[in-house]
Amino acid sequence: MNKLNSILSVLLLSVILAILILPGCKKDKEAVDMNSPAYRIRESEFLTIPAAVDLPANLPNGNSRIITFYAEGVQKYRSQIKAGSSPVSYEWVF
Repeated sequence: MNKLNSILSVLLLSVILAILILPGCKKDKEAVDMNSPAYRIRESEFLTIPAAVDLPANLPNGNSRIITFYAEGVQKYRSQIKAGSSPVSYEWVF
């Protein structure tokens, strides 16, 4: 019984020391450059695409994002009525 109490005391002391010491061992977080391409690419992976501009289903295989690139600049698209669509539907054109 005395040996069990010694083991439990050592375990309890270890847990208490770990709780007190470990928070001080955390690395300082590096400053995040919110304008870096790496940051923007990482954040773009979590964007939700609104249904109004979502990729078409393109069944049966579907569409999915396979790579993300970072770029600066402007791309101009416009929406136009799809030829022969009934009911009227729209498509993006460059």
